[in-house]
Amino acid sequence: MRESNSKLLAEIGELRKKFAEIKVENDELKDKNIEIPELRRKFTKLEAEKAEFKARIAEVLKQGVEENKRHDAMVEELEQKNTVLEARLAILEQGSLAVDGQSQNDSHFEKAAIIPEPVAVQLKQHIPDCETKDAVSEVHLH
Repeated sequence: MRESNSKLLAEIGELRKKFAEIKVENDELKDKNIEIPELRRKFTKLEAEKAEFKARIAEVLKQGVEENKRHDAMVEELEQKNTVLEARLAILEQGSLAVDGQSQNDSHFEKAAIIPEPVAVQLKQHIPDCETKDAVSEVHLH
């Protein structure tokens, strides 16, 4: 009987040791369970911030696209104005040479000005009536 009592006492000791380990593990899990609602709240808050950032990014991208369209239109308009001004300059230079008594076939102007037809029409409207206006009709239209 002594032998069986000592075995039982040893087993009880082992069980108490296991119980203490399980109690520590249980306490750790309770602490983690307390953290879960707080983590869920933080996660929900982060998800809301993420949605706000996504909306803000979409808004900024949309503004960027609109700004790019405005810049593209402005560049196109400036390029058209530049073409008109270059054509007017070429016509004025040709007219200036004719006024100075030099031939329009002078070596300085071996290349004819190439002006798109809509630009030439605009030039005819903007150039005052003088000899240079006649030069517009001499410019090769493209």
